Amino acid sequence: MEGGQVMVVCIVALVMLTSLIKASIQSKNNANKKDMRKANENTAQTDELLFKMNDQLDRITARLTALETIVTDEDRELKREFQTLKSDVSNVRKSVDTDRY
Repeated sequence: MEGGQVMVVCIVALVMLTSLIKASIQSKNNANKKDMRKANENTAQTDELLFKMNDQLDRITARLTALETIVTDEDRELKREFQTLKSDVSNVRKSVDTDRY
């Protein structure tokens, strides 16, 4: 091989090596971009799921508050009614006792 031929082989080898390195870098970048897209999609799905769960939690909290109000109000009302009934029964007994004597 003469000097010119060696130089051509070196240039071709250098160009091939450079194109291999460039292709390797691009494939890594493409893989990273795909990973980023998947991560962004997962983040979007996670955000949507969290939004739905927060909305559902708000509705459940509102329902629980309403139930607590109903339960506590009815308990107080029932206690008042029982007290009224007890006092009415006591008053009736007293009046019956006084009527007998």
